[in-house]
Amino acid sequence: GVCRAARAGAKEFLGTLPRLVVCGGHSWGVGQSSEVWGLDLVTMRWEAMPALVCARSNHACCTVRGVLVVMGGMVSGSGIHRGPTPTTSRVEMLSQGAGAFVELP
Repeated sequence: GVCRAARAGAKEFLGTLPRLVVCGGHSWGVGQSSEVWGLDLVTMRWEAMPALVCARSNHACCTVRGVLVVMGGMVSGSGIHRGPTPTTSRVEMLSQGAGAFVELP
């Protein structure tokens, strides 16, 4: 396992951050997800956030000047899809206090 001192240091550092965000993903038989969840690192409680415009997996996500940016990834094909999963170059963002993600041109 991880030594106690390392866990304590990680817990202290994470406590200085506002939240951890997870978004999108893939479930076999269901496909890509547009769900977004935030974990409050003080209360350790999850809360649902506005959904992505484009359901995706294997994408990149980061914050830029307080704005959550999600880009690229794999998207669901239409109907029965055999072969590689289609990819996307679509980019969307969620500004602090905004009620929905917005696609960037």
